[in-house]
Amino acid sequence: MNSLQASDMKKMFEVQGMAPTGGTVANFNKRIRTDYARWVKVVKEAGLQVH
Repeated sequence: MNSLQASDMKKMFEVQGMAPTGGTVANFNKRIRTDYARWVKVVKEAGLQVH
C-alpha cells in the first residue's frame, strides 16, 4: 500500500477538500505545466503583479 491509500492520509486530504489520485511522474509534470500556464493567463488577464 502506498501512502496515498492510507486511511489517515485520505482523511487529511478530504478535510482539505482534496482527492489524491496518484499517477506517474510524467502525468504529474504535465499537470504542473498545464496548471502553471492556466494561472499565468489568469494573472495576466487580471492585470495582477507579483512583488
